[in-house]
Amino acid sequence: MTPQRFPLDRFALLLYLALTAGGCAGTAGGKIEPSVLPAGTGPVTAEQVAAWVATGSPDGNRHLKFKFKFKDPKGKVGGRGAARIAAPDSLRLDMQGPFGLGRGAAMVNGDSTEWIKGPDAIKRIVPDFRLMWSMLGFTRPPSEGAILVGYESGDVTAWSYGTEADTVEYVRTAGATPSLVALVRKDGSVLGRSETSFGPDGAPLKATLIVPGTRARLDLTFTESTAPATFKPDTWVRGES
Repeated sequence: MTPQRFPLDRFALLLYLALTAGGCAGTAGGKIEPSVLPAGTGPVTAEQVAAWVATGSPDGNRHLKFKFKFKDPKGKVGGRGAARIAAPDSLRLDMQGPFGLGRGAAMVNGDSTEWIKGPDAIKRIVPDFRLMWSMLGFTRPPSEGAILVGYESGDVTAWSYGTEADTVEYVRTAGATPSLVALVRKDGSVLGRSETSFGPDGAPLKATLIVPGTRARLDLTFTESTAPATFKPDTWVRGES
């Protein structure tokens, strides 16, 4: 089979899709269930949800390095990247392909973008930042007025936020093989599903994001997790590193 090659703009676009979790979807013929919540979920209080979210929120600085593989029906690409997280909700992602080609960066505050360094309109490459946060091992709080349901039993904690526009579901599993699964629905259809596994120290090991609408997939393999005391001030400045 002849290797598939991408012009630089196509290669960069793939990187930005991966960077923002916007181009990832299921493998060809793949299927995602419409919900990841276990049976038995019911109404829960805002205080319960706040406690569950706090368990999966940044409590300081974190610097994660990873390798990534991205594929969609048009081809595939791989490379390496890093995420710098500062409590309570600041996130910078940097990714690049082989030999430094196709560099991309994005700065996120909560669930919205502060800036992105890339060639395409943001609406084309960002489906939902809650999925990006969940790939890195973090959960996000609900929007005001959301309907809350949840479930807690043994090693499993699951909860959901529902609004007229969308629904976000989380399932966190503790024990010998800790994991975090997140699913986002828009207008009743699954936008994306992520799953992240963790090591004994709580650092993420691997993550997968599938978005059925575009039939693509993003896989992250984490290679390093550190907790720096500070980040350089220009970390949060567009285009700096």
